[in-house]
Amino acid sequence: MSPRTRTLLGAMAREANKRATWDCQVQNLSEQGARLETANPVWFPQSFELDVPVRHLRLQTSVVWRAGRQLGVAFTGDEAGPSATERDELQRLKLEHGRLRAHLREFTG
Repeated sequence: MSPRTRTLLGAMAREANKRATWDCQVQNLSEQGARLETANPVWFPQSFELDVPVRHLRLQTSVVWRAGRQLGVAFTGDEAGPSATERDELQRLKLEHGRLRAHLREFTG
């Protein structure tokens, strides 16, 4: 079992179909799982994707326990890949980067 690091990170849980989302806070974090706090953990599905933007994490999880406003989750797989919106934004930034490099070459010869 890996040590847990105490955190206070804003996060969002998403159902597999990406339609339903729930705000939550990551209270502690380890390589294997996390303790989350939310307004109503009963609404969380048994498995969901946890998005922690400040750490650039998107992880598949499974609920291990529920108690009051808290729930414990285990990470069940690798980080999830980028969303379609993120892929589109990355492609746009790559194109912009190429244009800016070409523009810079015009000025520097």
